Amino acid sequence: MVLEEGVYIYVDGKPQRISSLSFENGKYIVFFDNRKCPFCRIFDVMWDLLVKDQMLNDIKFVKVVCSYFASDCVNEEAKKAYTEYEIWKSPTVMLVEVTNSEKRISKFTPSQYNYDLQLIKKAILNFFQRVESNANKQ
Repeated sequence: MVLEEGVYIYVDGKPQRISSLSFENGKYIVFFDNRKCPFCRIFDVMWDLLVKDQMLNDIKFVKVVCSYFASDCVNEEAKKAYTEYEIWKSPTVMLVEVTNSEKRISKFTPSQYNYDLQLIKKAILNFFQRVESNANKQ
């Protein structure tokens, strides 16, 4: 589903508009989506499957939508997120883990994994496992 420009969090598998992109303690997957991006439409199918994946049910899913990056974005909060997180390729997926206000971030494009859903899912799980493992060592 191609959403209007804005920032959305998924609740029970459905996108709900929120006022801004902010992170509390927890795990997040953020999809930076451009409405004019044909490769984003390819990733939409995978995104929907990831949102519904029970192995990822402890992760919050967020989508940030502009028409074409920050340069063509009338929604100020989405534009701000694109700029703040330096999103220059699309689609871009950002993984975020926050513990006690400390934020750990990793970004990738699905093309890095040849749009292979299993490889993308493995990259997501590996990131969160690494973060958790490092936290346990401290």
